[in-house]
Amino acid sequence: MNRSAINALIQQGYAREISKQQIFEQLCSASIPPATAAHAISHMVNPVIYRRYRGYVWWVRGLGVLQAMVAVLAGFWIGRGMGDGVTTVLIMLAMGIVPAALAYGFFRNHILPYNAMLVFLAMEAANLIMHFESAARQISLLLLLILLCFMLLLYVRWRLFPEIRWFVPKRVHGHYQFVD
Repeated sequence: MNRSAINALIQQGYAREISKQQIFEQLCSASIPPATAAHAISHMVNPVIYRRYRGYVWWVRGLGVLQAMVAVLAGFWIGRGMGDGVTTVLIMLAMGIVPAALAYGFFRNHILPYNAMLVFLAMEAANLIMHFESAARQISLLLLLILLCFMLLLYVRWRLFPEIRWFVPKRVHGHYQFVD
């Protein structure tokens, strides 16, 4: 059974409002390895949970789109100072591709963009802390903004994907645990 067939079975289970544990048992009885079934279930957003946290998800999507637009504009200004139109376009694309891919992932409800954005925000906060003494007020405001974005992303990620620790589904005493 391929990945799309497994996802279709999970979506059918969500549509019939079957618990995730029962969906997991159905997939395992269909000769799908437990690790594959747990991975597929935990990486797919439950529509009921999504509807409950839809407003927060739209804030995260807006944050991703805003970040992509800022990166493209920064690439435009940097590229314009470096040379002709082709250079400007290439630098705009190079700077905007990662934030645009993250925003696309937020719109598709994948977990990888949430993890990647959390790592990027943590690295940026660490970089700002290292240069704290040079412009304390501006850096303090940027750190506050990064911390608020980090908390929002972490909150939404924990709510949409409660079965995942950081990268893999939760296991307790060798058994996968699902939250309904």
